[in-house]
Amino acid sequence: MPSIAELRERALADSPFDDEKTAGILEDHFAAVPRRIAFALERWPELAHEAAIGVIDADEVRTTAHPILRFTRAGWSDAAAHREFVRLANRIALRKRQQRNRPDDTARLYQLEIIKLRMQLKEMANIERHTSEGSPSSNHE
Repeated sequence: MPSIAELRERALADSPFDDEKTAGILEDHFAAVPRRIAFALERWPELAHEAAIGVIDADEVRTTAHPILRFTRAGWSDAAAHREFVRLANRIALRKRQQRNRPDDTARLYQLEIIKLRMQLKEMANIERHTSEGSPSSNHE
């Protein structure tokens, strides 16, 4: 298996970029990809808990936590609505992580925000469910 230095030399030889600075930026960017994927997958257990308590459907956990699928419509009729759903779910996961190891008073504040975000998330999922059930494409019987 070639070393990183060998791969870099090959990339520079075949690259349209002649300078070391651009190659360094690209190298840093691609080195960060595994960390980004690992960070994105950290949300999975927290969102699975949301599905277990009935806030979202279990099939929405995968499309919300997956690093690539969360940028798609994921079966939603409105792509922008799904993106906002993902943002809310990510905020819940973040607040749950921030709540850990905090004093009780601070943890209660985080818990209040988590409850508020859960209500918004559940309402968005209900609206999407009703919209997709009543869409003209599903009434062609």
